[in-house]
Amino acid sequence: MPRKKRLKKTATAVISVFLLTQSSPGVIVVAEYDIPSMPDFSYIGDVGSLSAQQTRTAAETVYESLYFHKDNVDFSSRGVKMNNRNADDLIAIYRHVAACYDVGILVKKGVISYSPYSSTISLSYLYSGSEYNEKFREYNGMLDDILSGVSESWSDEEKALYLHDYIAVRFDYDYPAYYGAVSRQDKEQYSAYGMLKNGLAVCEGYSELYAKLLNRLGIEAQLVTSDELRHAWNIICIDGNHYFVDVAWDDSFLGYKGIVKHDNFLRTADEMFDENHDANDWKDVFGRNLNSIEVPDNFSNAFWLGTKKAIKRYQDGWLALTGTVKSTKVEYYRYDGTSHSAVSSETLYTLPSTDSIWFVWGDKRSYWTESFNVAEVVSGVIYYTSPTALYALYKGRNMKVYELNDVEKSTGYIYGMYADNGKLCYGLDTERHNADKSGTVPIKYNGIAIRSLEEKVESETGETVPSGTSVNTTIITTTTKPTTTTTTTVTTTKKPTTTTTTTATTTKESTTTTTTTVTTTKKPTTTTTTTVTTTKKPTTTTTTTLTTTKKPTTTTTTTLTTTKKPTTTTTTIVTTTKKPTTTTTTTVTTTKKPTTTTTTIVTTTKKPTTTTTTMATTTTKPTTTTTVTTTTTITTTTTAPLIPHGDANGDGRVDAVDASVILAHYARISTGSRAILSREQQLAADVNGDGIIDAVDASCILSYYAYLSTHTETLSIDAFIDRRRTY
Repeated sequence: MPRKKRLKKTATAVISVFLLTQSSPGVIVVAEYDIPSMPDFSYIGDVGSLSAQQTRTAAETVYESLYFHKDNVDFSSRGVKMNNRNADDLIAIYRHVAACYDVGILVKKGVISYSPYSSTISLSYLYSGSEYNEKFREYNGMLDDILSGVSESWSDEEKALYLHDYIAVRFDYDYPAYYGAVSRQDKEQYSAYGMLKNGLAVCEGYSELYAKLLNRLGIEAQLVTSDELRHAWNIICIDGNHYFVDVAWDDSFLGYKGIVKHDNFLRTADEMFDENHDANDWKDVFGRNLNSIEVPDNFSNAFWLGTKKAIKRYQDGWLALTGTVKSTKVEYYRYDGTSHSAVSSETLYTLPSTDSIWFVWGDKRSYWTESFNVAEVVSGVIYYTSPTALYALYKGRNMKVYELNDVEKSTGYIYGMYADNGKLCYGLDTERHNADKSGTVPIKYNGIAIRSLEEKVESETGETVPSGTSVNTTIITTTTKPTTTTTTTVTTTKKPTTTTTTTATTTKESTTTTTTTVTTTKKPTTTTTTTVTTTKKPTTTTTTTLTTTKKPTTTTTTTLTTTKKPTTTTTTIVTTTKKPTTTTTTTVTTTKKPTTTTTTIVTTTKKPTTTTTTMATTTTKPTTTTTVTTTTTITTTTTAPLIPHGDANGDGRVDAVDASVILAHYARISTGSRAILSREQQLAADVNGDGIIDAVDASCILSYYAYLSTHTETLSIDAFIDRRRTY
């Protein structure tokens, strides 16, 4: 993408570099270079004792020096004299340009040498000579590749959104370096260079890469740091207003490509403070405090706040996965950059719960309370993941285009997906869900040829998938172990028929667990071509002392455990953050004998100091912890379809008989007796959707039955309950 805003148009100008040769004393040799479009640095303003004009001139001098790969920045050449009073200000200007602009991609981090006497800052690079020129083109080429997906027609916030999600999907937090599993040379984990080279970086690397990309587009972007939080993020300018963005903390931190939060995107100071940035020492590189900067709330109700999945460009709008684990929706938004809002939205498809529930590995009776579906758009086809298969949406049709083979199913469920070089790559994992394992247990990503999937779509729909619009992505993976990438092309010659068995488990304070078992009754004919490429284990030749960076917020998801013997179940939620949070922890144990359930909350501050409380909560601000223990017994599965809500006895009506059945079921499980409702009946009986079958559900049914008896209005029980909640 060409630079387009706040840039001085000097394409025909030249810069003269005067070199005195020893062979011809007094003779001036002039070398001419094309000047790049110079960024307009006037937005920086005054810095310390430097006026706005001096600051701008100093920034331009740094930019030119880096662009021409000079050995030093000579401020006096542009009329700015360095002295002991302004030396720190000029160094800050240098740091800003090097960190936030592409010309600084190969600058070496570390101690800065400067001379007030000569008004210079010495420059140190990661490469020298011709190798520098080669690497400079290579890494700036990577920036070009990323920006090739950005359209000039988008608003600045749409461009910022695309790059926010691109970085969060394609790169990962450098846990190997954070936990000391590897030692990066030249502090690579703190730079955009290291992120492009290794595919990994800590918060400063995220922030640098985001700033360099935005400034390439003419969107002003700077770094924000906090010594108290030991963290870095960005402040960017959209239509003259400043907003905060933290890509690092919106990344999933688990290596699951496609899981992206938007809680820290285009936020106000108050909103960022509430998102764990609770410190009062926010500052830019020039030392100016940013806690109280005025930030409008133009995006406080933006459509992207409703999803924790990567948002994809689709047609002339944006595609997002929204909803809950029981009701994940494929939503299409048309965005108006003038009003800074989505002008319309359309639900393209609602996933069945069987495709959006991820069970705990090895336990089909327990599942995670968040969905891990992710979407990708290639050539106008929407692809999305389920635990064991890939699906496509095209021309109003939904179809399964790939199912994990038996070997893959024994490896794990699908966590994450992205498109790269003609392949759709999907990750396989059991359940990691812990940040420390991210540094040592990389996810294995398998690739399947997108064209083979498109052929499946064309066969199902009778429509031709347009070519030439595939996603242009670059995935850089560096692990502490050799990485194996498997590419599989699958051709199915006979469509299999399937029988679906649906089961359900009703639990306390959790959503309903739905298990889907798919049995193929006619085995498809499959031709599989597998290419395996193994990369060499990366080596490190130098050891670097790493600066401590604040550990990102991590929460361990609660699991549900079922047993028939007395069991002690412990659920631990670990939150590494200074800001107290409200956490609801639920442990459900199924047993026929007394069971002991213990919930432990551990809150870890910036240092390794911890406070542990059992069956209680200790924090600097209010924290709510809910612990529920119940007993239940699950009956055998059935292949019957799901029963409508409220019809607990399955007779096709919702009336007082259903309330009586629910009360009888509740009485039995409360005393440890065998349940009288099947899984499907239990799903139907949980009319208020709280995961509990009790007298509340019976009361809802009786109220609904009474309402229908006295009103002529046709109303479903779900709509009736929603109306009661509203009023």
